[in-house]
Amino acid sequence: RVPRGDLEIDLDMENADHVYLWGALLTKVPDDWPEAAGTYVPFVSFEPLDDDSERVLAMLLWEWLTDLLVRAKEAGLVARIYHYSHVETTKLRQIVPSNELEAVVASDRWVDLLPLMKEKFWSNEGYGLKVTAVASGFAWSDDNPGGFASMQWYADAMNSIDREANIARILTYNEDDCRATAALRDPIT
Repeated sequence: RVPRGDLEIDLDMENADHVYLWGALLTKVPDDWPEAAGTYVPFVSFEPLDDDSERVLAMLLWEWLTDLLVRAKEAGLVARIYHYSHVETTKLRQIVPSNELEAVVASDRWVDLLPLMKEKFWSNEGYGLKVTAVASGFAWSDDNPGGFASMQWYADAMNSIDREANIARILTYNEDDCRATAALRDPIT
């Protein structure tokens, strides 16, 4: 069983040379909070990044997550942050190493859905998010969703090739990845 919470956030990232996008979906939010369930929040830059600017984006995400976690704890609520595979965890640890981050990642508030999907599904096609989410009834908006495709969209955007269209495509793709992660808990019927 997938652990559930009163506050549920689905997290996904996109990267090229640096992580340029941390996307978060507020999938489940307490009714009396100002945030609305279903809100997608991107922490993103489509300007050239270096290690420092990559850290700024990750810190903005981490500060936002920390605020939500603290508020949930103060209200006596269970908060969960879901991701798929170890990539988000590994990148956050590299970019924003801290005892506070380690405490969250080591807790039951930080939930990697990949091991749970390996228990749930048997697959000849692997256990990537595109496989398990489709098995849960999710469909991406893009006809060609994928990490390698998004890297090309990013390169095109950075080289001013259909920049606005590629930025919109990346943001939609990342939001869909967040929604796909949520679909693993609540399959679409």
